[in-house]
Amino acid sequence: MVKIQVCSNLNIKSYKDLILLKENNTKSDILIIPGNIVINMNNYRYIKFLNLINNNYKKSIIIMGISEYYNNGIDVVIARSKVINYKDISAIYQSCYENFNYNNKNYKPKWSEGFSARKDCLISVGLYPNLGVDGGNDNLLSEKLEKKFKVKRDFNIIMHHRAPDNIKEFFNQQIQRGSAGPQFDLLYYKKRKEIVIFKYLIKMNILIFNFITQLFFLFKSLTFFYHAENKRFYTFFKIWLSLNLRYIFHTLGEIKVLLK
Repeated sequence: MVKIQVCSNLNIKSYKDLILLKENNTKSDILIIPGNIVINMNNYRYIKFLNLINNNYKKSIIIMGISEYYNNGIDVVIARSKVINYKDISAIYQSCYENFNYNNKNYKPKWSEGFSARKDCLISVGLYPNLGVDGGNDNLLSEKLEKKFKVKRDFNIIMHHRAPDNIKEFFNQQIQRGSAGPQFDLLYYKKRKEIVIFKYLIKMNILIFNFITQLFFLFKSLTFFYHAENKRFYTFFKIWLSLNLRYIFHTLGEIKVLLK
């Protein structure tokens, strides 16, 4: 049985108790910025949140939602991510992906937009691990927190965020995420490079087959279309194209690492 530890009993009384961690903040910022609760925020939501604080602190759904949990002894709160620019072809994949997963009652994400935790808890597990990989550190951090502290997932607390709104940004995002897979195998799991290369060669051959037949992408597009925000006729084709692009870009990220 996992022994649940208890962090400090510091509660949320005002927005001054919060550390709003932006995309460009480093883990050292967590140590020096005053506050009790760290909230992970994308830059879009950070600006919106500051405007909300200036108007009325108590109206913020994210704060009203998480404050109840932190004031009752919870150490980590995982909210629901939701894409705002879901009409963009480069964002529709992320929007449908989130809608599909959050509608699964057994879905237990390790991380989300608006992820928050007590500062003391984050410090006790060593903050973000520095593995030299392009992604996935946030999931490792969440895993360490969940082994030691009280975690609450509440998908009624929604953190809106902006997904890539152009192909270039979508390309860079998926290259980074694709790179993380083989990097984890090599740097974190310490697998031999020959084994990792063999693993991804099999994966790439399956992907080539899927591209030729398109059966996988058509089925996935239908599934995602059911969970799309906008169910117009042309939305299906936007989802289908975005899925094809996502897997191409993601695979290029994997190849980039394996060729080093």
